[in-house]
Amino acid sequence: MFAQDTRFTAEGNATGVSTTADRKRSVEEEAADTREKASVKKPRKRAKRKHKKKKAEQGQTEEQASPREHLIEEQGPSVSAKNLLILDLNGTLLVRSKKSKAIYMRPHVPEFVEFILKNFAVIVWSSARPENVNRMILKVFKHRRSLLLDVWDRSHLHLDEKDYYRKVDVVKDLTWVWEKHTQWNKTNTVLIDDTEHKGQLQPDNHICLTEFIKGDTGDNELLNVRAYLEVFLQGSMDDIQSYIRDNAYVPSKTDDLSADEIEHSEE
Repeated sequence: MFAQDTRFTAEGNATGVSTTADRKRSVEEEAADTREKASVKKPRKRAKRKHKKKKAEQGQTEEQASPREHLIEEQGPSVSAKNLLILDLNGTLLVRSKKSKAIYMRPHVPEFVEFILKNFAVIVWSSARPENVNRMILKVFKHRRSLLLDVWDRSHLHLDEKDYYRKVDVVKDLTWVWEKHTQWNKTNTVLIDDTEHKGQLQPDNHICLTEFIKGDTGDNELLNVRAYLEVFLQGSMDDIQSYIRDNAYVPSKTDDLSADEIEHSEE
């Protein structure tokens, strides 16, 4: 009787141990299955997120490129233009206050800028210092700066260090421009500047318009200049210098102002 109980107990214990082991294996197998399923799903999620990110980046690139492409199509690439226009800033398109650093725009600047960018290769050449030229260009051209062929400032006037930092009469020698941009020369270049002596070396390439005076809301000089430039766009025009020599530009009439009333800074 005692032996039978012992066997029963032993068998019962053996059976109990076997059942516990089976349960452990079952739990481990389920855990392994879960891990296997999870390992299969995760790469799919990462791939999906990567695909969405790539698609978003492509969409962003297209959105950024579209306005730029539209702008070039609307304005026209200046490097392919037949004629070169070298443009002054201060006194020509605007007045920059030396005291307050404020910039006052000449009437009709936006439409004039649109016209020249569409029909000419445009170089800005100002006698102001680089940091001030950048401020004026941002005011005048805004996002269209990249359509300019080149930007020249006071550092391109071949001044010594002493004259660079003081107000002196300067000359814009167009041969310096032609040495760099060789496809243009005296027959297809026009300088627009409100100061006569700056164009004295090539006077027959110079349109000397009236200086803009702050507060003159009735100024129509840029409309006058545009009408004059229209002639250069004709197919028969092959020598700008000869045309200007024979048909000098006539600026709009302005009231005489004293030197104290004119606030004009070149620095």
